[in-house]
Order: sequence, then structure tokens, then C-alpha cells
Amino acid sequence: MDKLHRQGDEERVGFELQIAGARNIKAARALLSDYGNDIDKLRAAEPWMISAGTTAQAQTGATGLPNAGAATDESAQMRRWRRISGSEGDEK
Repeated sequence: MDKLHRQGDEERVGFELQIAGARNIKAARALLSDYGNDIDKLRAAEPWMISAGTTAQAQTGATGLPNAGAATDESAQMRRWRRISGSEGDEK
């Protein structure tokens, strides 16, 4: 039963850090005990660890550039696949 309580407390702390906007939950959890398990004290002492907003922004990874080799229309895509398959000159 104690193990379940500990796991529940760990998950709760992790969720609270996530909601607070911690950039790295594992690192924030490791430092939290140094500040009396107070997220506000951690935020004040280590501002780089917790983002300014209420939640951490998800990384999208999009560059805004088209994918390399992506066809822009159906005929270009078919030409690309024919070139890849080696049947480029077999068109009717």
C-alpha cells in the first residue's frame, strides 16, 4: 500500500511540474527536494528550468520547407516513382 502511495505522489508531482511548464520533468524533480518540494521556490531559483508560460510548448519540428523529394502534383509523383522503379522510359 505504501508503494502505491509513493507512486501516486511521484505522478502527482510530475503532473504539477508539467503543468507549471518544466522543460525537463526528470531534472526538475531531482532539484525539487533542494527547495522543500515547493515548485514556486524552484521557479524563482531556477528560472531557466521552468518556462514563463503556464504550460510548456510542444515542439512541432516543422521548418516550413517542403520535404526533399516530395512531389507537388500527381504526374510529378508518378514520374518520381517510375524513376525510382527503373521504368522511366516505359510510359505509354
